Amino acid sequence: MKKIIAAVLAVIMLMTMITGCGSSNNAVSSNSGNAVDTSSSTTAASDGTDNAAAETDSTTQQNDPYEITFLYPGDAATDMDVVLDEFYAKTKDILNVTLSFSYAGWDDIGQKVALKISAGEKLDSAFLAQWTAPTIQEAALDDELINLDKYFNNDEYPGLKAAFSEDYLSTNKFLGSDGEYHVYGIPFSNSYDGGDYLYYRKDLAEKYGITIESVEDMETYYDAILANEAGMTPLAFLGSQDQLISSFYCNNVTTKHNYTSDNILTCGVIIKDDGTAYVSRSYLPALDPEFVKYMDPNDKSVADPYWAYEFATRFYQKGYISSDVLNTTDAQADFLAGRAASVIKGADVFTSMVTEFDESLPDAELGYIELNTFVSNDEKNQTSTTYQAWNFATIPVTCEDPDRVMQFYDWLFQSEANHDLFELGVEGKHWTAVGEEQYEVTTNPDTGNTYNFGGYLMTWNPTMLKMSASIPEDVSSYVKKFSDASYFFKNITSGFSFNSDTVKTEVAVITDIISIKSALGNGMIEDYQSEIADIDQKLADAGWEKYAEEYEAQFNEYLSTHPYEGQ
Repeated sequence: MKKIIAAVLAVIMLMTMITGCGSSNNAVSSNSGNAVDTSSSTTAASDGTDNAAAETDSTTQQNDPYEITFLYPGDAATDMDVVLDEFYAKTKDILNVTLSFSYAGWDDIGQKVALKISAGEKLDSAFLAQWTAPTIQEAALDDELINLDKYFNNDEYPGLKAAFSEDYLSTNKFLGSDGEYHVYGIPFSNSYDGGDYLYYRKDLAEKYGITIESVEDMETYYDAILANEAGMTPLAFLGSQDQLISSFYCNNVTTKHNYTSDNILTCGVIIKDDGTAYVSRSYLPALDPEFVKYMDPNDKSVADPYWAYEFATRFYQKGYISSDVLNTTDAQADFLAGRAASVIKGADVFTSMVTEFDESLPDAELGYIELNTFVSNDEKNQTSTTYQAWNFATIPVTCEDPDRVMQFYDWLFQSEANHDLFELGVEGKHWTAVGEEQYEVTTNPDTGNTYNFGGYLMTWNPTMLKMSASIPEDVSSYVKKFSDASYFFKNITSGFSFNSDTVKTEVAVITDIISIKSALGNGMIEDYQSEIADIDQKLADAGWEKYAEEYEAQFNEYLSTHPYEGQ
């Protein structure tokens, strides 16, 4: 099957990001965040033993030195050498490994991983996800990743067994070339969603007499930035990965639970009243009369299918985002460097955002508003989730000794102390405990640095949640809600993958046709109605009907044994 399934996933994702849109990040932090803010207080060792007592044969039988090479998106954490020195001192006689980190951009991490694998270069642990290009699903289908099933629910790896339950893993498996689902990456998540915030320059808002409490207020703020702050972009935005049409309003539109609203199959598949699947015959599902029959009549798209495109086009034409938005490589860096007046990131990266903001812009003040109004207004069962992480550590086939790598990850989750060393740094230097469930970030007296490693790269886990004592109560409350299942409903396609072998020719053409999605979804095409009509005609000519019927048949077969009941 090679990369066909992943191509199809991309196809459906492009079918629109309007109808029934939901949160853009399921079960994770924002996918382009640069640092961690929540971490562990619950030890993975079920008997409460300390680190030394928790070590097992899986980490004591290997004595030969081994270097574990990692490839991550973003930048190196400050004071990582201090953490590694502590790690080596603790594990020299247990693991006897050294860790080597290399980095890529958020926009090309998938490509860098693929290039290293294709070149046969030794790579022991690589960051991939559903949103990277290529995706973790593509890599699995191409037999580029090692099947990790044997390392979980295995007494030889007690840390992994305790931290990653079968229920958790069941929604974080991917389809392999053998037609079966397997664990191809260690999933890192500690919530069902990252909880988006709009982070902005509060000092500038106050300077121009603006209080930001809504999207309308935000636009007033952006107008003031354009009028008074030469060279500053109002909103730093990663247009190559995100779309404006799904970033602001999609968390605020009440919908039925019978159509998709995640980043894999966005809004193009619906379960009809008779329990069977239907795939929209239009790029924009609200233009398909059959699809509209089963939509929530209160959904904005029923009355105006194009409303989100109007919004995105207005943002682009007014200059709220960069005219070169598709080539933005690091939106957070632009914000922290003072080149932008706001950025969208998860609430779960609040502490690191505050730390880096204060370091980069010491004379400025950080503001923030919630973008998921369902959660902020305590509206239950209104946010979609796949119960799937958005960050994975994979083991490429070019890894020379997968057991050694997985022994390291097992060690990491064998105790709270091990976990916190990498997530928070060296206790007493980078952080101090505040009770049992909180911590306080400190500056290392030896180096003058704070530690800012991104937990989504290695340490986030649903069994572990410790929060910074510096987080304001409103932020803490908002973040905790995203670990509360009562605010969520299960996306209809969670657990299902499509096999596109019979329509791979159609998929290749369709994928090319909808490659315009990023420009369209970010408001760069003024006559979006004509563009969508043109796309629909091209899709019909490319065999969209054949593809849709095949998808429906496979999904209906899945539903026959996994009926969806609005979970």
